[in-house]
Amino acid sequence: MHHGKAEEARVAGLDGDRARRLTAENEQRFRETLPGLRGLQVRLHRILSSPYPRAYPTACIVARALLNSPPLPCMRSG
Repeated sequence: MHHGKAEEARVAGLDGDRARRLTAENEQRFRETLPGLRGLQVRLHRILSSPYPRAYPTACIVARALLNSPPLPCMRSG
């Protein structure tokens, strides 16, 4: 699954693409797709996410809706 739409790169500032966050508008739009995802009767056991600030919130939305729990914590490289 791909994260919801992130803010524009010029808004993110110094850290570029990695720092781009999920916009509030697109977080809401993503939430609105959840009934359709539930309707597919997808069975998930866990959700993993990259640590990017737009990916983890998206994973949290899906995990809470479909698993009733947060996603597993991100592992950092190294």
